[in-house]
Amino acid sequence: MWFRKDRAPKEPREKRSKVPEGLWVKCESCREILYNKELARNFKICTKCGYHFRLSAPERLRMLFDDEKYVELEVGLRSVDPLRFRDSKRYRDRLKNAGENVGPSEAIRIGTGTMGGIPVLIGAMEFFFLGGSMGSVVGEKVTRAAERALVESKPLIIVSTSGGARMQEGILSLMQMAKISAALSRLAEARIPYISVMTDPTTGGVTASYAMLGDVNVAEPNALIGFAGPRVIEQTIRQTLPEGFQRSEFLLEHGMLDFVVDRTEMKETLVQTSDPFPSLVRLESLSIRGMKLGLAAIDALCDRLGRPERAVPVVLLTGTNGKGSVAATLSAIAAAGGVRAGLYTSPHLVSVGERLRIGESDLSDEELDSALEPVLRAADDSPEIPVTYFEALTAAAFVAFAGRRLDLAFLEVGLGGRFDATNVASPALSVVTSIGLDHTEELGPTLSSIAREKAGIFRRGRPALLTARDPEAREALLEAARDCGAVAHDAADEIGVSRVETLLTGTRFSAATPVARYTLETPLPGRHQAHNAALAARAAELLSGDFPGLDSAAIRRGIAATRWPGRLEKFSCRGVDVVLDGCHNPPAALALAGFLRDVGLAGRTRLVFAAMADKDVEGMAAHLFPAVSSVRVVRAPSPRAATAEELLRRTAGAGPPSAASPSVEAALSELVADPDPAPIIVAGSLYLVGEARSLLLSRRLEDA
Repeated sequence: MWFRKDRAPKEPREKRSKVPEGLWVKCESCREILYNKELARNFKICTKCGYHFRLSAPERLRMLFDDEKYVELEVGLRSVDPLRFRDSKRYRDRLKNAGENVGPSEAIRIGTGTMGGIPVLIGAMEFFFLGGSMGSVVGEKVTRAAERALVESKPLIIVSTSGGARMQEGILSLMQMAKISAALSRLAEARIPYISVMTDPTTGGVTASYAMLGDVNVAEPNALIGFAGPRVIEQTIRQTLPEGFQRSEFLLEHGMLDFVVDRTEMKETLVQTSDPFPSLVRLESLSIRGMKLGLAAIDALCDRLGRPERAVPVVLLTGTNGKGSVAATLSAIAAAGGVRAGLYTSPHLVSVGERLRIGESDLSDEELDSALEPVLRAADDSPEIPVTYFEALTAAAFVAFAGRRLDLAFLEVGLGGRFDATNVASPALSVVTSIGLDHTEELGPTLSSIAREKAGIFRRGRPALLTARDPEAREALLEAARDCGAVAHDAADEIGVSRVETLLTGTRFSAATPVARYTLETPLPGRHQAHNAALAARAAELLSGDFPGLDSAAIRRGIAATRWPGRLEKFSCRGVDVVLDGCHNPPAALALAGFLRDVGLAGRTRLVFAAMADKDVEGMAAHLFPAVSSVRVVRAPSPRAATAEELLRRTAGAGPPSAASPSVEAALSELVADPDPAPIIVAGSLYLVGEARSLLLSRRLEDA
């Protein structure tokens, strides 16, 4: 018969390396002998090489459901043999043998229960039942699971381990591809998440249908994923395939997967992705594309979206430091003056919704997800222009602000100015808050080169409010304004700040502009915040011709009501003051050290410090470490972060002796438990501040 094949002679038993049954197992990858109980404790991942052993469907379901408890559905469905198919064995005999080996539930089991507290439906394919092949029963079970998910509004997760469609059922098997795809399309229309998890192997008709149709597509490491096997492809095209072809890492690199996740982290990842806001989940997957300077992608994206960046007048704010504080202050002034304004800043500290504010409220997850949906759909329509995380979020801000028909929007530039995604908008006012040495690889090595990049947000005939202490940087800004025809307003000539009183709870000061004299108070502590607030006041004056609500009364009320978390923000934990500050470069570290001296805390605070590896860590430490009594270094929660060991090395001798802690939680737990009641400062990275803020808001440290 054509489908028979000659089998290679088996290796004589006496020549095989024998592994005692029950206690030990040999890894198929590294060939090491493993203790079965230890392997089971490690999620059946080889402790030597990380190879992921195949799991049975019940093992998979127990791993994912809370407390290993679930209710199995559709247990009565059984395959029959309508074609009376026979190869080397009759199909009905294969079904009987498979049922005797792994149970009667066919090549997939469907369970319902909770995962991380979220009600979900999970299907796990059973490779040990005819290679996890997809026949009519598999198709029917997956379809019924999708229909139940639709009725019950529950996320659906399918874990694939399959050799593809079941040849013994012929066309009936292939029809399942269309049936399942139709059921999943109804889930997509209802915006109910469908998450596909691909494990080794996921091939054939399963790959060609539901395995690759997830709102989020996840895979275990080194899983074979493809329609045909690599050997068949090489023989067909007569070419050598690239290294790693059809493995999960290769697919991730080429945009066909959203995540590759180790089995130990799979449940946590699926809990996050089962969130009812799939666009937010998709957004997170874009972070692997990193940072990209240039306007081509954001311009094309906005064009496909109908130019939402033109629907609302915008103010662009850039600067090495202070741009977020000035933007937040302007947002508060607008709210006080009855001007409906949006605020877009970056990065966020705890939740991505913090980046977009309308009036006095951050966008909810539901609102942000709705704004992201058309953005990601437009990005999918033109995959030849990959969109980054920041570009997608910037476009979503334009969509959200346009949808609310706001009067005005304040946009904080992410990096530089000229090639930043926010610069796709044409600002009614441009603001430069400061010029310092930061991001020199992208913006140039000098203050003048950095100033010219930031001046890229200036527009002909539009006001440009600028400030720079360095004479060369100031001249570079003024020259750029002249060259492009912008109307320059130099803060050095137009703003005076005096009688600054720095308190732990805020800052009092006087300010004078060409329009008015003010006695002001901001809840943001620090001498530098007096200058930021005065700059915001002058910006509001420049806007007041078009927005009369931005008068002197609104300026006073707005500055007094400014909210900007993570900037000298004070918490109390077990009776100890904890102050969070997002300083992340030498000028900001100098400002923080100045604040400690102003309020009488120099040499009387304990510092928890982290920084990105590409930052001027030595410069920050030189300014900040001498102003504190002790230092704990930790690694911030970012791939770009310097390790604690690297920080110890790079800051040696900068101030008091430093010690390393494994995490910010460990550092804070030890410090608040110490009899020393001195305040704790957490600084050096916004990622660090975000993690600390989340801990303090959860009050988890109170119970430590």
